[in-house]
Order: sequence, then C-alpha cells, then structure tokens
Amino acid sequence: ESRKQQKCHLESWLRFCKTKGVKATGTLYTSSGLVSDMILQAAEKHQADLVIMASQWGKLSHEGAGSITKKVIRAATVPVLAVKY
Repeated sequence: ESRKQQKCHLESWLRFCKTKGVKATGTLYTSSGLVSDMILQAAEKHQADLVIMASQWGKLSHEGAGSITKKVIRAATVPVLAVKY
C-alpha cells in the first residue's frame, strides 16, 4: 500500500474509535529499524494503554499471527489486540 492509503486507513480507524467514545491516537512510522521494536518504542513513548495492530495470519489456522505481531505480543508491557486482515 502507498503511504497515502495507509494514512487513509489510519484516519478511518481513528474516526471509528471516536464514534464509539474511544480516545485513540495513531502515527505512521517509516524507519529502517525492526518494526516490532518501533511499535514497542512508540507504545512506551506515548504511554499507550493498548496496542492495536493489523496482522497477516497464516493460511492454516494453526499458524496464527505473523512474526512481527508475535514479537510485539511477547515483549509488550500493555495488552495487544491483533486484528486479522
């Protein structure tokens, strides 16, 4: 996806959260670092209560979430909600 499409998806989720009375913020990051580390650092920096992330899941039900999602779930100090897409 292009950065413009990613921004559109993020803004859509933030609007949805607002309609449900959920205070949410979101930021798109671009970096050459490990994605899982960037997510964990952002959660800490913003004092997140919850990390919500879209995750690609394996074709077989036992494969579960992708490797980045698994790393974040294992290392996060706050709950992580992984949304399958």
